[in-house]
Amino acid sequence: MRKGFSLVEILVALALFGLLSGFALHALLGSFRIHQSSRLEGTAALVAKAYLERALAEARYEPSTGLLTLPALQAEGFAARLEAGGRSSTQETPSLSPCQAGQTGFTCSATCNGGGCRLILVRLTLSDRGRSFTFQREFQP
Repeated sequence: MRKGFSLVEILVALALFGLLSGFALHALLGSFRIHQSSRLEGTAALVAKAYLERALAEARYEPSTGLLTLPALQAEGFAARLEAGGRSSTQETPSLSPCQAGQTGFTCSATCNGGGCRLILVRLTLSDRGRSFTFQREFQP
């Protein structure tokens, strides 16, 4: 009668343990990536909602020049791109142009056919870790 395990039996057991551990680790890392991505998207949504609400309250639009002034943005680690445009009616498609950052906020061009715009569209794109999230808000000036 023999005692203990042979070298082949131990190696087979270690190989099976390694395979099972690899699958478990892969599944665990996948759930961490999903959690991180969800957290990133949630943070972007909070930043965008807060900014667009503040922009709505503090925006200044000059119909004669087509200049739209928006408040400064605290992007909390995101790379931010802000665009704005206007339209005279809901049937028109707004032509968006990039906003220029200044010391106190953003200056955008929002011109419409036939004079001042009845509706202003502000689009905010937040980017981080290779993912981009776009939010927009339309309002009457």
